[in-house]
Amino acid sequence: MAEKKSAAAAKPAKLPTKPAVEVKSPIAAAKAAAEAKPAAKPAVASKATATKAKAAIDPAARLRMIQECAYLNAAKRGFAHGRELEDWLAAEREVDARLRAHS
Repeated sequence: MAEKKSAAAAKPAKLPTKPAVEVKSPIAAAKAAAEAKPAAKPAVASKATATKAKAAIDPAARLRMIQECAYLNAAKRGFAHGRELEDWLAAEREVDARLRAHS
C-alpha cells in the first residue's frame, strides 16, 4: 500500500498551456508601443520629431529593427566590406522615418 501512495504523490505537476511571455516581432512591438497611451506629458518644451519617435518605442525593439535593416542593406550590395557604417546610418534614418510616419 505504501508504494501506491508514493507513486501518487510523485505525479508531475501540469505545465501551463500558455507561454509566460508573449513574443512579438520588432515591428509588432513598435506598433504596440506607438499605440500605447503615453504617460503624463512633461512640462519641458517638445523636442525634435526624431527624438519623439525614438522615445515612443522600446530602445531594444528599435535596435533590433535597425540591425535587421542594416543587414538587408548590406545584403542588397552583396556584403562588400568597408561600408558597414554607411549601412548602419542609413538603417537608423530609415527606421526613424518609419517610426515617425506611424506615430
